[in-house]
Amino acid sequence: MGSISIQKDVCFVPKICPDVLVQILCRLPEKDLIQHKCVSKDWYFLISETCVPIVSANTSLCGLYFHTLALSDDMSRIQSNSSFDAKNFFFAELSKSGDRQVLEYVSLESGSDDIGVVEIDKHAKNLLDCCNGLLLFRKPSTRQYDIFNPTTKESVTIPYSCDSYCDAALTFDPCKSIHFKVICIPNFHLDAPKWLDMFSSETEKWVRHTLHFDPVHIDGSNIIKEFVSLNGMLYWVLASNNLFCIDLNLVSAHAIDLPKIERASLSSSIGVSMGHLCFAQRERSNISIWLLEDNNQADGWILKYSIRLDYLLDCLMVVQFRLLDEIFWFQPYAIHPKSYVIFLGTARSIISWHIKSIQFKLVSKTREGMVVPGSFTPVLTYSRCIVPLKSLGMRNFRSNQL
Repeated sequence: MGSISIQKDVCFVPKICPDVLVQILCRLPEKDLIQHKCVSKDWYFLISETCVPIVSANTSLCGLYFHTLALSDDMSRIQSNSSFDAKNFFFAELSKSGDRQVLEYVSLESGSDDIGVVEIDKHAKNLLDCCNGLLLFRKPSTRQYDIFNPTTKESVTIPYSCDSYCDAALTFDPCKSIHFKVICIPNFHLDAPKWLDMFSSETEKWVRHTLHFDPVHIDGSNIIKEFVSLNGMLYWVLASNNLFCIDLNLVSAHAIDLPKIERASLSSSIGVSMGHLCFAQRERSNISIWLLEDNNQADGWILKYSIRLDYLLDCLMVVQFRLLDEIFWFQPYAIHPKSYVIFLGTARSIISWHIKSIQFKLVSKTREGMVVPGSFTPVLTYSRCIVPLKSLGMRNFRSNQL
């Protein structure tokens, strides 16, 4: 009686209490769970609306996406003891090297090294964002975007026509909906944005929304850090030392101050940690980690950890991580969403730092002559997404390719 039998193309499913059935289904391997959606219409909706959110909430961090750059001969001769002008030249070259960078992936799991690997011409598309297992790409020569699910190896293309140069972000929370949104907002170089374009996979349409907010501290300010999506809000750091926030449900925007730190710089990372917005900053003598308890109020910042830089470097030297000769910087690269872990990096290394236990692990080290331009391109965290893009019923869907 516990098995499913099929006769004459009719599916007979045993009667099981829905709560018990959900517990059974959620214990299945992720691939098997998705395949069971075809058993019946009831199972399809039960798995999509109940099981997928439960499984998604417990998905672990699989790996990191980052970029590497092959140094030119002039850049490779510059070291940590080089002159101030030489270092300025190095950073200037890094800032305009986007078209020469190569996308890399490193696994944080044992036995699943290829789960996040993206089989594309790694120079042909720019990885802009990663949100809960979906990746957002843009081809530099076109105005179109691609959404890719590395777990299911599926993608969809989203055409976009806009005369303005836009920054783009992806928002997706499988615990709340199987649908995603792409947000395009005009570049901040000349003026504060007056509008944004939002694409929904549910409607497959772009809609332009007017933004209403006080532009103080925003006019002429560059976006310097990756986008972060949390609880219907979209956040990113501005060069003016503010956090720009958009409520995607109300389509309203405002800015809040970042924590009071020694100086604003690129040596920081923003992300989600244990359900809160987290800001990790390399200061002159410390690395500080802040959580925003109220995700909309500037006075909600709480300093959770602060560790002296010299102590941190001494700990790293004890575990034989030689960092001081790896060119110029040592800074937070990314934030673990479900653990007390910060990913630190130099020009050639990415290291995981468990804050509470002060334990370190080498995650990745580049080949000689290669650097991670972490100050200028984000390091993105990746978790599996078991939502098949095919189930969204979108046009321009493709399977097993990008």
